[in-house]
Amino acid sequence: MRPAVDHGPAILKAAARLFAEKPFHLVRMDEVAAHAGVAKGTIYRFYPDKDKLHAAIMVEWLTGLKGELRALALARRPAVARLRDMVAKMVEHHHARRDFFEVMRREEASCGVLRRPEIRARHRAIRRLLARVIREGQRAGELRVIEPQRAAIMVLGMVLALLRFGDRRLSGPQTTRMALKVFLHGLARGRNGRGTDR
Repeated sequence: MRPAVDHGPAILKAAARLFAEKPFHLVRMDEVAAHAGVAKGTIYRFYPDKDKLHAAIMVEWLTGLKGELRALALARRPAVARLRDMVAKMVEHHHARRDFFEVMRREEASCGVLRRPEIRARHRAIRRLLARVIREGQRAGELRVIEPQRAAIMVLGMVLALLRFGDRRLSGPQTTRMALKVFLHGLARGRNGRGTDR
């Protein structure tokens, strides 16, 4: 007997590519099947309808990111080092899965994510991981005191804005350095040329 093949990853990858290229209503399930190299019926065994397939793309992207960030957040390292690693991982995750990110970006722009509890839960989990590291950095005196949840939102917002609207010629490490430089040191210059609290 031949072992069963898990077509789920191929289906999600093909669907992400199509949803990243076209509006939701123009993507057909038989088109996804053709790009994934499976029968149309196979898709329906995994995802009963197009809406669930679309949601699964975002769940996959966020679940993978959350798992990678959790491992970094729990590492035995100074908080600033962990924060650097987490921002680098967010950028790396985007570069490795651009189609998945584009589907997420479009859905957020239409506020569709707000209607999906499984997406909201993963967003919250990622913010909590960042806030945890920021809080620990504050306790250790590495970071100035700003409400950790709001600081986490600022980190996420900065990284996502650079990924969405920044120069696509920038490498992952360049994007990471830019986000962290502004977040950790600000834009204002003090007498010594470093960021100030003003």
